[in-house]
Amino acid sequence: MNILILGAGGFICHHLTRAVLTRTEWHVRALDLRTDRLADVAGHPRLGLRTGDVFTYPDWIERQLRWAAADPDRGLLSAPAEANRSRSRR
Repeated sequence: MNILILGAGGFICHHLTRAVLTRTEWHVRALDLRTDRLADVAGHPRLGLRTGDVFTYPDWIERQLRWAAADPDRGLLSAPAEANRSRSRR
């Protein structure tokens, strides 16, 4: 499974990021202004960590959303919102 975590260095999400990496086989792409709380997992082979602001990297975020949605194990739930809306109209 592929997941994107925005705010990965925050109080809740740094615990989430660490738990996902240690308890699952999932691949994580993460973005936050601060990554010091993730120092112990920063070099993890299934973690793609980027430091920055969501407003600075909208194209990167869009690519990561497509990457996460492309995971066949996630199915409909991982599809971008527009794809979900178009599927529900059928």
